[in-house]
Amino acid sequence: TNTVYVGKSIESGFYMKHKDKPFIYVMDSSASVFFSATNDFLNPYLTPVFEENQTNYAEKFTLNKNGALFIDSSILPEDSRENSSSIHRITYPSDYAVHYMNYYNALSGMSQLTGSEVIEYGVSSKQDKDELFSYYGFDTPSNEASITIDKKTYSFITGNTFTINDVKYYYAYSDYLDIIVALNVQSAPFLSYDLIDFVSQSMFQSNINDVQSIDVTTDGATRTFTLSGEGDALTVVETKTKKPIDTPSFRQLYISLLSVNIEGVSDTTDITNLTPSLSFTVTKKNGNVTTYSFYTLSTTRMLMGVNGSYEFYTSATSIDKIKENVSKLMRGETIQKDY
Repeated sequence: TNTVYVGKSIESGFYMKHKDKPFIYVMDSSASVFFSATNDFLNPYLTPVFEENQTNYAEKFTLNKNGALFIDSSILPEDSRENSSSIHRITYPSDYAVHYMNYYNALSGMSQLTGSEVIEYGVSSKQDKDELFSYYGFDTPSNEASITIDKKTYSFITGNTFTINDVKYYYAYSDYLDIIVALNVQSAPFLSYDLIDFVSQSMFQSNINDVQSIDVTTDGATRTFTLSGEGDALTVVETKTKKPIDTPSFRQLYISLLSVNIEGVSDTTDITNLTPSLSFTVTKKNGNVTTYSFYTLSTTRMLMGVNGSYEFYTSATSIDKIKENVSKLMRGETIQKDY
């Protein structure tokens, strides 16, 4: 062990002396580090470092806002993954495919999320912890993000915001290092995402080979199309009438279902006084059932819902196209390719 005494400061630095030697030295201004606060020696990490393959295969990602669940998502079982880019699914507020870039940017953003400085440390052992949490706005966190990797969950919360030199910060806390830090808002952009930023624009993405049946309801009538076989061997029957459906034409109907895109966030989410236009329920071979419903908002927009949850609107033209194709199938007409 070596002990060094730091004396008073002078213009060129500091006087210093080794405990066991008779000499006095002059150290340059770098010796000022010895006068730094304990906080300055601590890394302002809210989460540990994760490898890319760890975040890409995270078991779960959840985001709460102002104390309420905002988004919940999880990795799909291997036998439910339709392709290599669709391995996660949003499960709350409803069943949505994820927006590939934004969602995985959020997952990667959970790796070694770093504040600009440590404000408090050893927080959980402080006698005034409750008062600290209240002061920094953690009583009802503005955000609480968590990620589960290898069956272990890591999380952090944010509280009040503040601004220094036109830069906005959150107060943020994590039990990973038991610290409160100043977190630049730009360091965690996913905390500012709206729901529409997390979800894929394509509402319905199922491979036709994974579908067992589709129930389509329009104009008060329901048609049930049951699928058998795959690829060139695919056959389709309308169950109630036992009517065989022209497979190439049914594929065009299916394409029109796949073409329904989320256009934006709807101001109206209450369907009480809206007129239903179309709904279709997809039953997959793995037993999963999803219902998509559409209500008229205007001549150009349809409110869209997934399993009874309504957040977005789509183009009325795309819904009218589906209704037209269903009518053609039931009349035995051929649906021509329009691409």
